[in-house]
Amino acid sequence: MVAAMDSGITQFARLSSRLVCRGRFPYASRGRVRGQRGAVLVVGLAILAVMTILGVGSMRSSLLEERMSGNLRQQTDAFEAAEAGVQAALTAIEDRQLPPTPNLWGAGSIGAGCLAVDAVDSTHCARLDAVLADWRGTGVPSGGVPITNFGGAELSGAAEQPRIVIEQQFVPINSLGFDEHARQLGVSFFTVTALGTGTNGQSGRIVQTTIAKVYY
Repeated sequence: MVAAMDSGITQFARLSSRLVCRGRFPYASRGRVRGQRGAVLVVGLAILAVMTILGVGSMRSSLLEERMSGNLRQQTDAFEAAEAGVQAALTAIEDRQLPPTPNLWGAGSIGAGCLAVDAVDSTHCARLDAVLADWRGTGVPSGGVPITNFGGAELSGAAEQPRIVIEQQFVPINSLGFDEHARQLGVSFFTVTALGTGTNGQSGRIVQTTIAKVYY
């Protein structure tokens, strides 16, 4: 009988060993499965954290690009507005058959330009500097005159209409007589400076050009 019991025990041990080797014993690998599940959870959280960081970075990059694009658009609108002011002033000058008189297009619209022989603090030299200081300030620009004074159309969507100031320098022609000199017949140089602003009123551009016109 003892021999029979030993034989049964031996057979049970062999059967248990086979079940463990084949993965059929329900309690043999429970600790290993739990460890694997914990590792998968850690890896999943790490991947989720990386994806979150990448998403936030991509969102910030998109917002920055959108802001830069908006600023560039405002600067472009301001430059185009200043160009429109310059063109309006040049057209008004070209349409005249005689040299324009001081303040022809409104107070502060046109005046004598600063010459090399003038003192730095002279009225002529300080005039444009005062206008530029006003335009570059934080308040609403008031120097110069609006584009409509020169016959230009108002710009739709602009926070402020372009403002313009003109400097005039006259160079007489020596071959002309006294009467021609008295009527300022000769070569006149006009320096046109214009300020344009964007639609938000925070972007501004200043454009300046100089032309010469001969009056006979």
